[in-house]
Amino acid sequence: MSEQQFNLMKVIYNGLFLDFPLKYREAACKEFSWSIPTFYRKMRKSRRSLELVGGFSIAEWQILEQIGHNVITNLTQAYQTEMTKYKRLLDNNNRNI
Repeated sequence: MSEQQFNLMKVIYNGLFLDFPLKYREAACKEFSWSIPTFYRKMRKSRRSLELVGGFSIAEWQILEQIGHNVITNLTQAYQTEMTKYKRLLDNNNRNI
């Protein structure tokens, strides 16, 4: 990877912000055997005003929370790996100047 090929803003935006919703949806659909339309139906606000967890059982809510945590952790690790590669590239280029 050359310096010209690396765009920090693109890595941050694509790697963290665009990937999170997709990866979260994929993981939730896999865990609960949902289709994509079912995922979005479940995401809509519950019609029952007293439900604190959006119509999910406590166990489902905890699983959804854990999925979110896992996705964020994995994306953060991937981001840190990319930053390490870029810093090495910069260090190597600075040594060659």
